[in-house]
Order: sequence, then structure tokens, then C-alpha cells
Amino acid sequence: MSPCFSLPPIRVLAALACVAAGVVLSGCATTAHVEARQVAPTTGRILTDRELRGAVPGAILGERVYAEVNSAWLPRWYRTYREQLFKIGLTRWDSRFDCNRFADFYSNLAQAFFSLEMFHSNTPAQALALGPFWYVRADGGGSHAIVQAVTERGRIFIDPQTGEEMKLSALEQQSGYVQLF
Repeated sequence: MSPCFSLPPIRVLAALACVAAGVVLSGCATTAHVEARQVAPTTGRILTDRELRGAVPGAILGERVYAEVNSAWLPRWYRTYREQLFKIGLTRWDSRFDCNRFADFYSNLAQAFFSLEMFHSNTPAQALALGPFWYVRADGGGSHAIVQAVTERGRIFIDPQTGEEMKLSALEQQSGYVQLF
């Protein structure tokens, strides 16, 4: 009497093992722990232009719908942004590339990466709720340009030259004279 099934020859098993190892080692396979480490740029919350204007009085808005920024994504984004700066040869502040240029580059590059990351998604958001913020320093140090983002923690400010979150006084927040989204 023959068995219900027969074992495949050893060489077939060896070939299958090689194929499986090749897929895993080549990066074609994904695992849950790798995906879990990825931090999304957005929280999934959508902000209309009216809601964003309510959170950021005086904002200049170019879109109708924005994605709330995931604050946990910002440190990861800063590393990517710095890599891009270094790639094109911008390694330090210069009078021809000063704070407002850093704020613009940070914001515009973040918007470009958002567009690429969300290309196949069905989000109605047209942009990240993130952009340059020009204000007058309370310490008399003149004007400065940084980045503001509307996140799950509220409105936060980031220095694009250091990646550090900044605390602005109420007077500094009110002094914002360029607030682009």
C-alpha cells in the first residue's frame, strides 16, 4: 500500500530553502516588527482650512485640507532633511542661506516627501499642517525664521537648523508676520 503523499526529493527541499532565504535576505519580505518601527508623518486627523486658521490665526493657507503632523515623526524627518542638505553641500549657516532659507527648505522638502509617501493613499489632505514661521524675538535679537507644525500635541515650533523643538513666548507667537502653510 502506498502512502497518501510522498516526500519531495531532497534537492527540491534544498531549492525551496534557498529561494526562501533569498527572499528574506533580499528585503522582499517584510516583517511586522520592521513595519511597527516606521513612524507615519501624520496622525490620520484631517484639518480643514477653517480649522487650521482657527489654530493658527493669521496663517496664509494655500490648500483646503491639511494633515495633522505626527510629532513623533519630526525627529525622523529632521535626519532625512539634514541628509538632503548635506547631499547638496549645505553644511552650515551662511548669509546666502540663512534662517528663512532653512525654514523654507525644511517645509518644502517635508511637503514633497509627504506627497510621495501619500501618493497611493486615499487621504483628502493636500499638505502637511507644517510651514515656515517668521517672528520677532522677544529678547531684542531681531527677526528669526523657524518652522511651525500643528500636531496631536497642538501647535509646536521647530528650529530647522538644529531640529530642536522651541518654546516661544506668547508675545513671540503673536509677532509672527509670515506663517505659510
